[in-house]
Amino acid sequence: MVKILAKISLLCFCGFAFFLVQSLSSSIELVRTKVQFTAYHPLSKVKGICSDIYIDNVNIQKGSTLRLTNPMVAICDVKQMNTKNKKRNRHMRKAIGYPEYKKVILELHKLRKKTSPKGKQTPQEYTLSGIISISGEKRPFSSIASVSQVANQITFDGEFFVVLSDFGIPRPSFLGLKINDTVDLKYRIVLSVTTATSPKNTH
Repeated sequence: MVKILAKISLLCFCGFAFFLVQSLSSSIELVRTKVQFTAYHPLSKVKGICSDIYIDNVNIQKGSTLRLTNPMVAICDVKQMNTKNKKRNRHMRKAIGYPEYKKVILELHKLRKKTSPKGKQTPQEYTLSGIISISGEKRPFSSIASVSQVANQITFDGEFFVVLSDFGIPRPSFLGLKINDTVDLKYRIVLSVTTATSPKNTH
């Protein structure tokens, strides 16, 4: 009798859990992105933005932590990379190989939460890693992003760097001096989380 009651209780619990999962569904959508890049010249810093970032699907699932369900792809149109100087923009695009190479493509393969030291309260941090493609060359990348959640929005803030010579990109020069081989990339990704209750089946 005890075994039968235990089985009934287990079935009831499984049924309730299944109902809860089916009734509550969370969807995560892209709100906006912002990508800034900084190149360093011995005499100055050159800052720019990529104003048009396309992300095909936000394959992120929210639970006790955020996890990636499938790889994500972000695409930056080289023509939308802007340093607020038309001549400099033309030189930059030529160095990247435009119009043969029209896109900078980032493939996100892993999203992993960093563990905090015991007893210390630190902001949530995630490691993002994958592949970045520039000028037809692919290289791995890794970045640490701080993650904050306010109301129904999740914001990723992070940065990493690329080495121009890794992608076969010649370093432009100004006044006879070349820019550094390293370019910093900073990004902000804002996502919206919507939790909806499915209508109950009345049949």
